[in-house]
Amino acid sequence: MKLALTALGLCLAAPAAMAQDIQPVLDLPELARGQVISSTAKAQSRRGEARSASNAERICAQRASMRARYGRDDPRVQRLYRLCAEAGY
Repeated sequence: MKLALTALGLCLAAPAAMAQDIQPVLDLPELARGQVISSTAKAQSRRGEARSASNAERICAQRASMRARYGRDDPRVQRLYRLCAEAGY
């Protein structure tokens, strides 16, 4: 009888002891951290796109002075005109 109760006690205690090592399926702080990192990355990329667009517009506005400075046949000037045309400036 004593042996049966000991075996029963061990069988009941074993799942509880093992459950402490298992991570919860939904870790809310980790989930929130991932969302914060994701939204921060998206905001930074949007700001970067805005900066890139304003830089492109500024550089394309200077293409006439670049052509006068380096000459019409300079590969850099030709590339600048091509890239500005592709960007719609």
